[in-house]
Amino acid sequence: MKGIVVFLVVLLFVTTAGAPGVQSGLGTPDDGKPRYIFTSTEMGVYRLITPVVNESITGSRAMSMFSLQNVVHEFAGKYEVIVANRTFEMDSRDGSMWYADYSKLWNVSSGNQLPSKDSCKIIADNFLAQFGLLPSSGQFSGFGSTNATGHNQDTGETRSKILHYTVNYEFKLSGYPVTGPGAKISISICDGGQIVGLDWNWREVQLEKTLPVISLGSLLDAYGLSQGDVKNYSLGYYAGCDDQYDEFLFPAYSIELNGKSGDNEFETPPDSFCHNILTSCFNSNSC
Repeated sequence: MKGIVVFLVVLLFVTTAGAPGVQSGLGTPDDGKPRYIFTSTEMGVYRLITPVVNESITGSRAMSMFSLQNVVHEFAGKYEVIVANRTFEMDSRDGSMWYADYSKLWNVSSGNQLPSKDSCKIIADNFLAQFGLLPSSGQFSGFGSTNATGHNQDTGETRSKILHYTVNYEFKLSGYPVTGPGAKISISICDGGQIVGLDWNWREVQLEKTLPVISLGSLLDAYGLSQGDVKNYSLGYYAGCDDQYDEFLFPAYSIELNGKSGDNEFETPPDSFCHNILTSCFNSNSC
């Protein structure tokens, strides 16, 4: 057994389908596409709105948010401002922002004047509010931390300390969680309440259409799997970071397998299946 594997399956929507719960023939028909059972659950497909990112906007953000002022460099759609050990970056493909103060991150001398978790959350909340960076769909999800551990071989003593806390935020749409690299906010806070790291990924969305989703069982059938092969699953949205997720935010099943189904072992996500669903089914409306 290879162990537990988690993969995402982007859900199939068909505008020409019959009533939910009606199967139109699983298997491989003449057009080469499998048929699915539709449920009574309806979810929206959202169009992603990519903000304008350019040299001027990046420079303005860097200055107002982190007091960074320098020449803005552009490479492959990414704009970057570097001052000493600090870097701020914006990506024109999705509007994401990233900041790091390398003199403070992972510095083992840090952590002696670290604020409490609650204080860090207040600092992060205020920062996001000040710059309008927490959409209504975003909410606090929890804390993380970077720890340093040292061991003295002579004395056998081991010491650990927290270098900085990370305040994390997640997103929900219509009550469903949005996961993936395109839907996260993390703010790292160090001594004295200083923000030393930012990872900001989100795009505003506009409802495109609401349609019934296919059942988990028929998805499993398409893979030759059964309910017994599934350890856990959830229904939500997946915000990816590659080209197939550029235009729309699709619902997805997050499926955790037991690692092995019969003679089949699963090592990597079946991305090609997800891609085929997106291009063949949603965009053509011809499944």
